[in-house]
Amino acid sequence: MTGQQLSHMKIRSSQKKHECSAVWEWCRHLPPLARFVAIGQGLQYKGRSLPADAQTVSCCHFPGAVCGFAHVTPELRIDRQPPEIWMNVDPTVIRRPGTGTTTGVPQVLLNYARVSRSPWRLQAVIDREGHAVTSRFLTLRPFAKSYPLEFLWGLCNSPFANAYAYTHTGKRPVLMGMIRAMPVPHTSDSEIQRVVEAVHKYFAVVAPSGREGLTLTFDQNTACRLLQHVDAEILRLYDLPPRIERQLLDLFSGSKRPGVPFDFSRYFPEDFAPCLPLHVYLSEAYQRSTAGALRRRYQPVTDPVILAALEHAVNAFEE
Repeated sequence: MTGQQLSHMKIRSSQKKHECSAVWEWCRHLPPLARFVAIGQGLQYKGRSLPADAQTVSCCHFPGAVCGFAHVTPELRIDRQPPEIWMNVDPTVIRRPGTGTTTGVPQVLLNYARVSRSPWRLQAVIDREGHAVTSRFLTLRPFAKSYPLEFLWGLCNSPFANAYAYTHTGKRPVLMGMIRAMPVPHTSDSEIQRVVEAVHKYFAVVAPSGREGLTLTFDQNTACRLLQHVDAEILRLYDLPPRIERQLLDLFSGSKRPGVPFDFSRYFPEDFAPCLPLHVYLSEAYQRSTAGALRRRYQPVTDPVILAALEHAVNAFEE
C-alpha cells in the first residue's frame, strides 16, 4: 500500500468518525451503561513474583483449578463461548483479581483487545455459568433481572456499541471506563422483550446440534437477516433521526463483521439512497413494497377472456 493510499484511508476514517459525532450529540442526555450494569475486568496473574512451580492456566485439570476463559480466539463466534481452560484463582498467584475470580454469576463477556481494525471492534458472548476469566475480558453483570443477558448481548454487539468503541478508542483496547460511559436508551419491559425475542430467533438458527456440537445447515441469508433484526431493535430504542442512523450504519459499509458464520459487510444495498430506519427497511411491509418484490409477485395474464377484454380496451382507446 502506497503512502498516498494510506493517507486517503486515514482521511476517510476521520470523516466517518466525524459523521458519528451527530449520534453522540443526539444521545448526550441518555444514562450511561454503568447505571444498569456492573462492569469490570478479569484477573491478572503475577509475573516474575509467581511462587516457585506455581501453575496459572492449563488445558488439563490441576488441584484447585476452576474452569474459565483465558483469551478471545480469532474464530470465536458471538453465539458461542471461548474455549474452556483450567485456571488457578489462588490469591498467591494473582496480581490483580478484578472481577475475574468470581464464579457462578451469569454475565456477558466482552473482548478487551479490539477484534479488528475496522469499525467492528466488539465481540460479546453470553456466559450463563459464570466462568473465571483473565484480563483479556471485560465482565458485564446486570444489576437487575429486568436487564436480561440477551438484551445486553444485543446491545454490546450492536452497530451503536461498535461505532462508540471505534470512535472513542482509536488504536487503544476496549477500555472499561469507555464501556461504562456508553449511553444506553430508556427502555420499557416490552421493548426489552422485543430485543430478547429477536436474539432468541438468531440463536435458534445458528445453534449447534448433536453430540459433536456440529452446526445444522442453515440459510445464511436468513441468519444474516435475523441478526440485522437484532441490530434494528437496538437502534429503534435510540430513536435516532433517520439521516443520523444511516450515517452510523454507513460506517460499517464494506467492513466484514467478525464473529458470524456468514458474510455480513453492509446493511443496505450499495446503491440504496433513501434514509430509512433499519427496522422500517427490514419490515415485511417495506420489503413487499419494493420493485423486486412486485416483480416476483407478478403473474402473466393467460386467461383468454381477460386477454380479449384488454385487447378490446386497447383498441377502443386507440380509436
